[in-house]
Amino acid sequence: MVDQFMLPLILFIGVFVQPAFQKHSVINKNQYGVILDVGSSSTKVRIYRWFNEEANPTDVPEIHLAHNKRIKVSLEDLAHDEEGLERELMMAIDIAVEYINNTETMVDFTQISMYVMSTAGTRTLTGYDARHFVKNIRKILSNSSINPFYFKASNIQILSGEEEGVYSWLSTNYLLGFFNFTGPPVSPVGILEMGGGSTQISFIPHDPLYDGEFHLYVAKRRYDLYVHSYLNFGQNYMKHRVNNWLLHHHKNKPHISDPCRLVDDNIKVKRHNKTMILHGSGNITQCQHIIQSFIKKAEGDECSPKPCAIGHVYQPHVSNITFYAFGAFKYAPSSLNALDESKTLNITRLQEATELQCAKNISEISEKDKRYASEYCLMGVYLSLLLTKAYGFNETTSKIIVSDRIHGMKTDWTLGVMLHEILQKQAMTTSKPVVELHCPNLGKSVHSSASTNAKLSWLNISPIMILVSVNMWLLGIPGVSRGCRLVSST
Repeated sequence: MVDQFMLPLILFIGVFVQPAFQKHSVINKNQYGVILDVGSSSTKVRIYRWFNEEANPTDVPEIHLAHNKRIKVSLEDLAHDEEGLERELMMAIDIAVEYINNTETMVDFTQISMYVMSTAGTRTLTGYDARHFVKNIRKILSNSSINPFYFKASNIQILSGEEEGVYSWLSTNYLLGFFNFTGPPVSPVGILEMGGGSTQISFIPHDPLYDGEFHLYVAKRRYDLYVHSYLNFGQNYMKHRVNNWLLHHHKNKPHISDPCRLVDDNIKVKRHNKTMILHGSGNITQCQHIIQSFIKKAEGDECSPKPCAIGHVYQPHVSNITFYAFGAFKYAPSSLNALDESKTLNITRLQEATELQCAKNISEISEKDKRYASEYCLMGVYLSLLLTKAYGFNETTSKIIVSDRIHGMKTDWTLGVMLHEILQKQAMTTSKPVVELHCPNLGKSVHSSASTNAKLSWLNISPIMILVSVNMWLLGIPGVSRGCRLVSST
């Protein structure tokens, strides 16, 4: 008799349970996200792609930078020019639409999110200008006749320098496999990042954290980061600061000696409607004196908590931690041959090469290399002092790897943003209750797995409960009332 009724039980449960999972089954296809990276000198259109599979909240997806295009206009310069802003945004939208259309056959752009993330340059805007900038972008991108992508008000952000540092740390460690919990363990690395307007340092310290602490959650795990961003300490701003220092200390002089430029490399600068000439003198000692005045650390009671990096900014020790450096940390060390074959920075070699570079006459430099020759002098001095005097690296350290690519993928804070957004959506999707029907007498469980995002509604569950109860009675299994129970958990 038992065999006679076993088939109906299986068939009936199959009829009622299976459609609930089929309804929510996943069609394997690529997913996309678009980030407009608004920097201090340009806007980059970055398109990320990952495989669309429903995952557990502890799964970290595999993301690829599918397309990267630079627009040589910074949107922040158009904060009050709505027409110009719309024109540049439409150009960025066209780039993204064209690429995805050429890659995929059927695309629903309303399912693809677009984000606008603005960094150091926008942080220098006044509060009024920043609000106007954000308001205009929201207005334009919320217009579906202009923007086919999914966009909501929170999709535009002016990132703090610390947020940028956190996303860079997330991106770098993701590419190194730190969040691949099924593979061999990987130690976390710190990051050193420099753009045109700011520089960031971020790492998990060995010491207790007294300030600058950020809690980052990835796959339900918490990471306690030290993060600090120095606004106006980026590559472009450092050049401006050196020029301003020279102009301030040599007021009303039409000709000023610039120790951070190669000999006879002269430029014209304007200040208060006056044109002045900076004459390159290539004096590395004087150049170091100027830059040290910017990064001098506080002493005594002014430094609290201790230790300090620049000014009174607290920073834990960096010893015995590997760091990846990118952005403007790359150009001068690479050009001055201060990196070994593994891209490890040799600070001593950088100092020696910088001294030789600064002492050169601009006439010794080939035409193709003249554009950045003096910049490598200045940045060689700045980076050496920043790393040793401010951040506290030993001159003999072999713990700084200068590379903007890991396993062929570019290290960029926007990848961290994309990963964070995906994980947030994933967590929201899988936070729905997991409904489980547990039947110990049958040795089986029927449940809506969080990993597939399937959900058994009460409409589905009620017939199942009836059928299971009836079949258990027909099979002669005792304890019908306590045989199956509904378990709901999140």
